[in-house]
Amino acid sequence: MRNDQRIGIDFDRKSLEELPPLALSDGYRSSRRILTVICALSLAWSAAQFEFKSVNLSFAGELNLANASFQFIFFAATAYGFARCWLEFAMQEVEVRRWRIAQSDFMLSVNLVRASIVFLTGSGLSRSVEMIGLLTVSTVGVLLLVALFMVVGMFILIPIIRRGRTSIASVVAEALGWAQISVVIGLLFALAILAFGATYYAPLSELLGPDVSATAPGLFALACALVILSFALEERWRQDVFANLPPYVEWRDAEGQLCRRYQGSPQY
Repeated sequence: MRNDQRIGIDFDRKSLEELPPLALSDGYRSSRRILTVICALSLAWSAAQFEFKSVNLSFAGELNLANASFQFIFFAATAYGFARCWLEFAMQEVEVRRWRIAQSDFMLSVNLVRASIVFLTGSGLSRSVEMIGLLTVSTVGVLLLVALFMVVGMFILIPIIRRGRTSIASVVAEALGWAQISVVIGLLFALAILAFGATYYAPLSELLGPDVSATAPGLFALACALVILSFALEERWRQDVFANLPPYVEWRDAEGQLCRRYQGSPQY
């Protein structure tokens, strides 16, 4: 082996040995634990597993919480915990944010917040374990329908988009993108119709029971819409939070031709 090749190998090994080990920051770990506790409490409260009646404050006596809006309190606490967790994760080194284990850990917290938001707003319709189970089954069913509609829509759009084009890969990608947009818009319209019907259509509103407030269906539909949009825009905000490299780099050569080089994020 040539000396310059051996020197290059030794240099690479030395550089890898001097790299600090990847580890999540203490601030992120702490904020994640707080967020997990808040989400667990909100889920338990949504399932009517515990009640708050009063709190004994030494400086102000006993505070009656019977009429307090715990739904709003848990919403505010979840929003604060998630904002802090997001900032703590974004303040870490780029290498840590590109670490697949760190990304999976952060996405677990994101999905926990999504579930908390849906179940908290669902508690305005009914606070019970049955409501949690019904929402879980409904979510799984909606996800399966979304996947089915996206595949069907893609195959419907491919012949329309393909006219006069030779690259089948770009046609499939564009058809899938338009199918995703169509499914998201359809879901948002369906939520708006259900919220309007549950509020103003008597046969449907009677199914919710007399104790359900008039704003509960609208809040639930709004929360579901926010969760759907978070999924639809996930690729965009994941790119920024995880500091991922762009999938390709484009430039023009001396003759003015557009060149593209594909690249990927480092595999940690």
